[in-house]
Amino acid sequence: MRHGVVSIWVTVSNKAVLPGIEKKLQQLKYGLTGSVPDDMLVRVSTIDTDKEKAYRLQANFIQDLLSAIDTKDRIRLTGVFNEI
Repeated sequence: MRHGVVSIWVTVSNKAVLPGIEKKLQQLKYGLTGSVPDDMLVRVSTIDTDKEKAYRLQANFIQDLLSAIDTKDRIRLTGVFNEI
């Protein structure tokens, strides 16, 4: 058995959403405008029995990744909240 931690998030177009009903509602909003947005599931995982260390490693990786890409790609990857 492997021990580790997983961080995930979902975007619909450039909107950050929670998986499940929030994602479906966002898809419906786009659908009502005639748009078919792309969905993206981002998953970062670390195999380690020390959860705090694993999450710190993931946070560092995500920060390094986001600082290495341009703003447009960063928004697409992370999404934005509270934007209609």
